[in-house]
Amino acid sequence: MQVVRLDAMPPWRTADWSGLDPDVNGRHLQDLLAGDRTQGFDLASGVLLRAYLLRHSPVRHTIILSFHHLLLERMVDPDRAARAFEALSRGTATSITGPAASAALS
Repeated sequence: MQVVRLDAMPPWRTADWSGLDPDVNGRHLQDLLAGDRTQGFDLASGVLLRAYLLRHSPVRHTIILSFHHLLLERMVDPDRAARAFEALSRGTATSITGPAASAALS
């Protein structure tokens, strides 16, 4: 079963980096990606996706979509996803990030 929460709105962030030197632009991008990776996702919120739209110039943009693996998990490993949703429904899983997720759900 899949539960879709209509009130769960993914954060959408924008940044205009068009005035930055290309080297500074690249460092900002690496910093943003590193920070995004450390955020994790709160499963209880129902929001398993984040989006960034970066403007580098009038004709060059980058869109970054960060998502929790559970969005695609059912296509890959239905048993693991089912365990995650069971844990969530019991209230034993509130936040799962990175490699620790597989240990927490085993």
